[in-house]
Amino acid sequence: MELKVKRIDIEVGGYEVILNEEDAKELGLHPQDRAKMGIKGKLITAIVNISQSMIKPGEVGMFVEISEKLNVKNGDKVKITPTTRPQSVDYIKKKIFGEKLTKDGFTR
Repeated sequence: MELKVKRIDIEVGGYEVILNEEDAKELGLHPQDRAKMGIKGKLITAIVNISQSMIKPGEVGMFVEISEKLNVKNGDKVKITPTTRPQSVDYIKKKIFGEKLTKDGFTR
């Protein structure tokens, strides 16, 4: 799916975007899911936030960090594709819940 960039002049400390609820549903994305953002050969994985009113359908809100990294301006079109979270997140959760980790969890 291609969406128009709406730059948001707020630093959030990482690569995060805001999608309109309708677009998120169409992509099968939920809050805190990850999506790949691509433009002009550049590709970044971002954390997804969802809004019903701040971002219009057909737009993607990009905070300072990701908009600077992708070098986009308002109105540019970026391609968005859902992706999975890193496998390391599952290993961290196991450790938090007291499960014993194996070497298999640290290799690819």
